[in-house]
Amino acid sequence: MRGVSQRFGAVQALDRVDFDLRPGEIHALIGENGAGKTTLMSILYGLRQPTAGTIRLDGREVRIASPAQALALGVGMVHQHFKLVPTLSVAENVVLGDGRRPFSRDRRGENERVAALAERHGLRLDPSAQVGALSVGGQQRVELLKLLHRDARILLLDEPTAVLTPAEADELTATLTRLRADGCSVVLISHKLREIRRVADRVTVLRRGVRVFSGPMADATDDELARQMVGSDPPPPVRREPTTPGAEVFGLTNVRVGSGARPLRVAELTVREGEIVAVVGVEGNGQDSLAAVAVGLTDPASGERRLLGNPRPTLTPGDATALGVAVIPADRQADGLVLQMTVAENLALKAPPTGRFGWLSPGELTRTAEKLIELYGIRTSGAAAPAASLSGGNQQKIVIARELSRSPRLIVAVNPSRGLDLGATHSVHDRLLAARAAGTAVLLITTELDEALALGDRFAVLYDGRLNAAPPGADRDTLGRLMAGSEPG
Repeated sequence: MRGVSQRFGAVQALDRVDFDLRPGEIHALIGENGAGKTTLMSILYGLRQPTAGTIRLDGREVRIASPAQALALGVGMVHQHFKLVPTLSVAENVVLGDGRRPFSRDRRGENERVAALAERHGLRLDPSAQVGALSVGGQQRVELLKLLHRDARILLLDEPTAVLTPAEADELTATLTRLRADGCSVVLISHKLREIRRVADRVTVLRRGVRVFSGPMADATDDELARQMVGSDPPPPVRREPTTPGAEVFGLTNVRVGSGARPLRVAELTVREGEIVAVVGVEGNGQDSLAAVAVGLTDPASGERRLLGNPRPTLTPGDATALGVAVIPADRQADGLVLQMTVAENLALKAPPTGRFGWLSPGELTRTAEKLIELYGIRTSGAAAPAASLSGGNQQKIVIARELSRSPRLIVAVNPSRGLDLGATHSVHDRLLAARAAGTAVLLITTELDEALALGDRFAVLYDGRLNAAPPGADRDTLGRLMAGSEPG
């Protein structure tokens, strides 16, 4: 790719970026949130057309107008959110939409061909298994198998370890190593330096749409890469000072939430003043139900829920807010913000400033917003800017500023740093630790093991809808095994 640029209105997402990929290599593409990584690979996959620039494959200039054309040229992409049909089998998902072969109901033949392909590339998959019953790691292997079935030789992987357990991430590393040995070329979009260092041959860094570094992985330290990503020295690691937890703020005992094949089951969970309880697990193991019962979106089907020392068999989100519960939701855009509203309006959603006779005070709304914008370092053109115009990290800062400025008793934070760059993640973690130091109870529900280890005073693990406390002093390996459903060794 040479001189590739992409503009969205006034925003220059990519500015004359050069990128090259060699046969049989793994090339890491890294950068902060909004740096342009996914946009660049979306152009290579035909999802977007560049404003300027050229693409050459095997020395021949090509114009990739669609994903179908990309696949025909041997370029395939595995997205963060998988594109699978959960009610179909592995083999059916693999052959679905392959226009090169006529429609066939030869299931035995399909299964045999898919099984042989999976075995050739070391992908552990039963072709007759229903995709919806597979683990997240298994579904990711199906996505890879779909591309290999279409003879893709250039594989673009967008944050492939974001939803994997440590063991599944290790298995993916082994898979990519085998694919490289088979002659495939892999672009690995990631922000996890520790993981890409284990497998990448070369690395390219994007910062605000500009390529700022490209070279062998072995030639750059993690600190140097982090400095290239942010344009300055990386923030120091967060410091979790010791505290003495106080009284219980939130608790669950013998709680069951929901029905069906996999309800949430919690034997015991207690969160006290001045501590962070980190609940970690692979996505889809009950995180949504746990957050919902904590913030009043749903009530337990059985068992006891306690808030501020009192049983709360029924609870609404309004009640929870009035009792001092702050929420950092998993999806800031769908559940934390009204994107069409201004920054000031979003900051005032739960406690709008009023003037005489109960009327909303626009002047006070703006003044309050400007104070929070400065205090929380929200990068925006002003309080009147639409929330939709801000980056993901700054949208998250709006949510955090609104929730934490009310001096909450309990913070329920669900994947609070998802999709954020190093600086924004550091800011979020600092705010949660400051709240903990001020005596606030924090229930951290996260799929990021590193985040849990950095912030948690105590740990619990969600697996298959069951929440169990981790042993005192549990380390990374222990938590990783629990996340995968194994007993701690």
